[in-house]
Amino acid sequence: MKSEFIFQSSPFLIIPCLLAGLVYAWFLYSKKSTISKNINIALAAMRGLLVSGLAFLLLNFFIKNNTVTIDKPVAVLAIDNSSSLKNLKLNAQLEQIIVDLKASGREIAIEYIGQEENQDVSNIKFNQKTTDLSALINQVKSNYDGRNLTDVILVSDGIVNAGVSPIFKKYNFKIHTIGVGDTLKKIDIRLGSVYSNKLAYIGNKFPVQVDVNAFGFSGKQSTVVLKDGGVVIDKQVVSFTNQNDLKSVTLYAVAKTQGLKRFTVEVLPIAGESSLQNNKRELIVEVINGKEKVLIVGLSPHPDIKAIKAIIEKNELYEVQTQLLSAEANTKMPEFDILIMHQLPDIDGLGQNYVLSLMGKNKPTFFVIGSQTNIPSLNGYNDVMGIQMNGNQGDNVSGKYNENFKMFNFDAEKAKVLEKLPPIRVPYAEFRPSEGAEILLYQKILNTTTNKPLLAVNISATRKVAIFAGEGIWKWRMEEFALTDKQEVIDELFLKTLQLLSIKDDKKKLRVNPTATQYIFGDKIVFETEAYNNIYEKVYDQNIKMSISDSKGKKINYEYVNTSANNSFEISDLPAGDYSFLATTKILGRDEATSGQFFITDVDLESQDLTADWNLLRTIAQKNDGIFVNSKNVNILIDSIKKTEIPSKVSNKEEVNEPINLKYLFFLFLILISVEWVIRKYLGTY
Repeated sequence: MKSEFIFQSSPFLIIPCLLAGLVYAWFLYSKKSTISKNINIALAAMRGLLVSGLAFLLLNFFIKNNTVTIDKPVAVLAIDNSSSLKNLKLNAQLEQIIVDLKASGREIAIEYIGQEENQDVSNIKFNQKTTDLSALINQVKSNYDGRNLTDVILVSDGIVNAGVSPIFKKYNFKIHTIGVGDTLKKIDIRLGSVYSNKLAYIGNKFPVQVDVNAFGFSGKQSTVVLKDGGVVIDKQVVSFTNQNDLKSVTLYAVAKTQGLKRFTVEVLPIAGESSLQNNKRELIVEVINGKEKVLIVGLSPHPDIKAIKAIIEKNELYEVQTQLLSAEANTKMPEFDILIMHQLPDIDGLGQNYVLSLMGKNKPTFFVIGSQTNIPSLNGYNDVMGIQMNGNQGDNVSGKYNENFKMFNFDAEKAKVLEKLPPIRVPYAEFRPSEGAEILLYQKILNTTTNKPLLAVNISATRKVAIFAGEGIWKWRMEEFALTDKQEVIDELFLKTLQLLSIKDDKKKLRVNPTATQYIFGDKIVFETEAYNNIYEKVYDQNIKMSISDSKGKKINYEYVNTSANNSFEISDLPAGDYSFLATTKILGRDEATSGQFFITDVDLESQDLTADWNLLRTIAQKNDGIFVNSKNVNILIDSIKKTEIPSKVSNKEEVNEPINLKYLFFLFLILISVEWVIRKYLGTY
């Protein structure tokens, strides 16, 4: 580091500063004293340095420091330490690569998959259960950002089973690749993709589609079985006709009990397989009690009713039934969870008693207003909006999405489609949103957006209610299809509104939920915690006790505190298995509890396919100006790197400071005055 002084006044003023310290010390210590001459001179020097230093600060000069940093070229050896390489015994070869790279004059660093701290290559365990090469390269990029990074040497078999493929991105440094492993396809049968519904209903049969890959078993057969708790519930024989064959089979399971269920798919082994670890897969299905029953009650046949029914039927979680009122009394009321009233209550009072009995169920209700709606009666049934009619006329309006609506996410770009749709008919009236109501759509007349709600919802009232204040939904869906060849925007808007009404209120004051229902062995199990007081405000610093039980009833107890800064709790090193948990705490002196389930599966993705993919490694190297070699030709790569001379990166950092901001000067002056004062007092000189 090189330093220089920058003066705003004449540097010759330093001389008066020195004289000031000298004169001050002479006047103070020139008198006869009982202390020795040497001590007297030392004390005078301390006082003189202090006074001169303080005088220097008055000159208001600057100190400029120039720091020159030399950053040698860095080469990073990025090692795929996944379990698919554990039998290759690469440690000695990796050590030799490091020795050879150091001869190139570069600084050598090492990075691994899933490792926060580097370790000696001789101790690599090759035990990572997944391979994410993109994450490994991005890890290198992040750790050496701003450094003189010239080369990354990636050692891998090219098998990627996590993250995105690294061939889709080009980096600003060279990536060389060293291919290891066996590229010859092995005689084996393995399960490929397994597809299933994530949700199933109690008593329903649901399909599980399975892909079976076979190599080297032409003319042979195997059996694919589906198990529930170790019991075979379905099976199918597959015959392989080609040397490299892919068969898809469909098996069926029946959901018998509510909750999370684990099913196992297995292809029975054939003699001669190279690996049996890839013959089994597991899937998790959530079994629920049943669909939400939606009842649409309309005054008379109307295309809007058909349109609403088609929208709701898109979601498999809903079961829809329609009823039309007539002059005949309705004697049968079906069971329902959500009610949609179209043009009801009506101006003629048709089926008034039936409407009253429906409303008496106090279920979430979605009103769709039409020309026959009895507006004064409707005002008495809802806490969303008050409507004051101005005669019997109507307005033609379009919809404008309220971007401040935050109760669910809705793409603002999609919402622009609404403004291209034809006008629909609404009552000509004054609209006053009720307290707690949230507006989704405003009425837009020509190019003017009014403050009148077109679609609004209130889920904070005793009865959750939504109101759509017009008729013509069927026109909107038809026009959207004409514009986009899809029926997405209107359908998504109405479905999400319906979902908002159907959400069951969770009155629990303690809520503890795992971030996933299924984890892979080795993952951290993360629980999110929320605690509430009597008016459902979040409270913190609660002492949470958690008991986790496995399928055999063995319990492990934990204890933690939720804070405003961190409401997560992590658990590691649980073995594979089925788990249930119970979390308890005291909130305002009352016991609160919550429970749930999660699964840990011991899935070794590395064992699913052990055929090395050197083509992927070649592509990575070519795209990033590197060289691909196999493990037998590493010397070619090393020689190429040695021949490429990369200069060191020289950086110059200039910093300008005022002396008064330098802390060490303060402590220097403090030491001088303190030492002088203590010695004088000790020797009795005042």
